[in-house]
Amino acid sequence: MMGSLRTRLPVAANMALQCSEVPGVAGQLDLYKANLGDLQTTLEQIRIMLLVRQASLEAGRSPLCAISQWVTALRQTRSP
Repeated sequence: MMGSLRTRLPVAANMALQCSEVPGVAGQLDLYKANLGDLQTTLEQIRIMLLVRQASLEAGRSPLCAISQWVTALRQTRSP
C-alpha cells in the first residue's frame, strides 16, 4: 500500500501542473496531495506501532514457551 501512495504523489503533482488553468481544480489537487502526504505519514506511524506490538508479543511468547516446557517436564516426572 505504501508503494501505491508513493506513486500517486508524483501523479497528483503532475495533474496539478496540467490542470492549473481550470478554476478550482488546482486547489482540490493541492488538498488531495496534502491528504495523501498526511495519509502516508499516518500509515507509516501505524506500521511502526504494529511492528513494536509484534516484537512485544514475540518477546512475551518466549517465557510462555519456557513455562510450557517446564509443565511438560513436571508432568513427565510425576507420571507413574
